[in-house]
Amino acid sequence: MTEAAQFIQDLAVIMIAAAGAGLLCKKVGLSPIVGYLVAGIIVGPHTPPHSFITDISRVEVMAQLGMVFLMFGIGLGFSLKRLRQLGLGVIAATLLGAFLVFTLARGTGALLGLERDATVFFAGMFLVSSSAVIGKVLGDAGRTHEKSSQLGLGVTLCEDIVAIVMLTILGSYVRFGSDGAAGESLGILPTLGLFVGFVLVLAILGILIVPRVLQRLSREATAELETIFIAGLLFGLALIVVHAGYSLALGSFLLGAIIGETPQRLHVSRAFSGLQDMFGAIFFVAIGMSIDVSLLHGAALPVLVGAVLALVGRAAALAASILVVGQDTRTALRASLIVTPIGEFSFIIAQLGTDGGILPREYMGVAVGVSIVTALISPILIKHNVAIADRLGQARLPGFGRALETHRRVLAAIQRRGESNLLWRLSRRRLIQIGVEVVFVSAALIFARPIIDEVAGRFTFDLVPGLNSEGVCWAGLGLLLLAPLIAIWRNFQALAMILADFLALRTPVVARNRAAVTTAFQATALVAILLWIWNLVPAEANLWVTVAVLLILALVATILWRRLIRWHSEMEISLESALSDVSSPQNQPSWMDGHAPWGLQIGEVVMPDRFAWAGRSIGEIGIRSRFGCSVIGIERQGFNVANPGHAAHLFPGDRVLLLGSGEQIEKIREEIQSGAPSSADDDTFHTLTLEPVEVPASSPVVGRTLATLNWARLIGVQVVGHERGKVRTITPSGDQDLQVGDKLLVLGTPQQFATLSGHIDPAGPAGE
Repeated sequence: MTEAAQFIQDLAVIMIAAAGAGLLCKKVGLSPIVGYLVAGIIVGPHTPPHSFITDISRVEVMAQLGMVFLMFGIGLGFSLKRLRQLGLGVIAATLLGAFLVFTLARGTGALLGLERDATVFFAGMFLVSSSAVIGKVLGDAGRTHEKSSQLGLGVTLCEDIVAIVMLTILGSYVRFGSDGAAGESLGILPTLGLFVGFVLVLAILGILIVPRVLQRLSREATAELETIFIAGLLFGLALIVVHAGYSLALGSFLLGAIIGETPQRLHVSRAFSGLQDMFGAIFFVAIGMSIDVSLLHGAALPVLVGAVLALVGRAAALAASILVVGQDTRTALRASLIVTPIGEFSFIIAQLGTDGGILPREYMGVAVGVSIVTALISPILIKHNVAIADRLGQARLPGFGRALETHRRVLAAIQRRGESNLLWRLSRRRLIQIGVEVVFVSAALIFARPIIDEVAGRFTFDLVPGLNSEGVCWAGLGLLLLAPLIAIWRNFQALAMILADFLALRTPVVARNRAAVTTAFQATALVAILLWIWNLVPAEANLWVTVAVLLILALVATILWRRLIRWHSEMEISLESALSDVSSPQNQPSWMDGHAPWGLQIGEVVMPDRFAWAGRSIGEIGIRSRFGCSVIGIERQGFNVANPGHAAHLFPGDRVLLLGSGEQIEKIREEIQSGAPSSADDDTFHTLTLEPVEVPASSPVVGRTLATLNWARLIGVQVVGHERGKVRTITPSGDQDLQVGDKLLVLGTPQQFATLSGHIDPAGPAGE
């Protein structure tokens, strides 16, 4: 049989096995991904007594193709618009959850006997949930539009970014950490620089080139030619990524995300859906084929521990993170149970670790085993997450409910962060300083590694047994970072006292226990600092040497505490003075100098490709009458129009020069962004959710009817349920009046709910 015929035979075996296993899984209500993985194990070369496919090298090529199309599809599903709609709360919860899961998984990997660098890859396997499994289970259950489901899907969306960043870091580690030459490890710096540059290049392509090319192709070319062009661009960028030293997944995902922001997203998604399904199945089957069954007997314990980590550890970490950003306990528990299954990104990270010789070979099977276990249990958790959340929510931990309520009050106060708010004015400077110091210390610890490797490679000695030149260098760096670390701790101490005093003025319980509340805040901050530092310690460092160095640094900090505080204060003052000197020149033109006291500024606004004012004149828009600004110039394709009149029209791509106050110019920018017409690929439908709303005693809507309130026209929400006492009404009429304590079931988007909250309770956080 010729090689070409053998390849066709292998492809036939893979597709038939995948289709059969996927159909069987569909009949029993499982994700087809489980079937693909099992089919790969059965037909792979490592499964006796008969191997249907013996030359896995050809399958690996197709698996790489599968990964390209799979990541491209995930990128198409990624939406910056939806990311903005989710808000900072979901993003913060995802990042905090990823940090907690990463820390917990590294500790678990150490208990399993993995080396410290291997624990990083082991932890990476659990950072991201499987959006394919979650989306299918929620879709089959018809629960996509529930609040907890929307929150869980939002977390999976943000986790895609976490996975891409993690893949980049781990890929750089494999490439440069395994060279064996300390001097060559300095290449990690240009690699990170190449990563940033690559992302910037793709962003420029996405903004300037790709949408215009796709728009022109959609007008002048056939659908087949458009699909061929996108496929060629996809493979070309994947090749560039490989030459840059990164995974194929990076370029594929980013190109998909870029096209996902264009009007052609739905067309491209339909055109590539068949290729994504076919090559995605090949990818998962190939993952199953790479599993050596003879090694699975040593992977039983890691699979069991990993399953518990994914089902319990991930759920607990994400529930805690969602609670931290202000969600209620029931919603947090339900959302955390949704995001338990791991999948495609876990396989890529595990394969990266095993191919690089960092993870043991059997841990590829661990990733597959944990994925199968979580995919089997996840539908059960999602189906019964209401009952599970209610049962767990009934548990009464001493002081937990009171602490959670206190935390929500703090969040509500921080959200009202106008200049008139005392808490924000007192905390803002501290928070900025903490952020700057954290970035500085993190960057120093990350970028110091190749330099220390270079120095330790040239000067080798043992200061004391167990403390070599490398350990001395890290200890020296720790001494240099003591001042900013102490500054971080002191700022957290000050924040704890500020928060405790603020709450004491409003809550009698906190006033009576102010010292305990302050101590609790400080203890939480200390634990967070220790976990942050522990995750930045070099992976290959000896644990006991690390502990010894940290104890030495703690002793030095105790002795030189006051002096370190003074040094840091002097450095901070000098830096602020230097920055103020640099930023002193004015950016306004010289003819504005005499009119600065009037509060006038010059601002530029670039008209986007699609906006509501396109083709309308300045007079029709009413820029002067509506916003108080004057249009003093228009730049259009290199031509300038000075002081245009009211009859001048505005078009996409115009750069408009405005004269007015900063608030007026910013208001125009907001109007342009919010005034863009909705497109056919708008994500509003996917963000719709049902939420209960209760009418408080101080609400101005008490006594009014739904018809007079007219929320459907003013806000866009629909009241689909009304409850008073034990009487419930589905789709109430417009004559339904509202009284104190009434509960409404409302359908809308997160932005609409924020507006509705201001209508119902103007004194609350949204209303203020």
